[in-house]
Amino acid sequence: MTQTKDHCYVCGTPPRVEDPSIPEEYYRGLWCHSSCLNSPEGIAWRRGRTQWDPGFARYLRLSSVGLRMPCPSCGQVCSISAFHYAYVASQDAVPG
Repeated sequence: MTQTKDHCYVCGTPPRVEDPSIPEEYYRGLWCHSSCLNSPEGIAWRRGRTQWDPGFARYLRLSSVGLRMPCPSCGQVCSISAFHYAYVASQDAVPG
């Protein structure tokens, strides 16, 4: 498995027109073919990274499963994600 920016980090081959490249969001600049993402080799790559890099393990857990935690102020259970979701007050505005 190679980790150069011009080759798939799973199979080590260059980009293919018929197989779109999927960027690795945690490790900027790395990518893999869509067919490699959930292949046995791709799963092994993610497993290995989660054991080697605790930050990646947390990111993967938050982005795929999420983390439910009680709010320290009000006690309501909230879901924490690795992604930012903006809340816009105007979404609740009633046209009038």
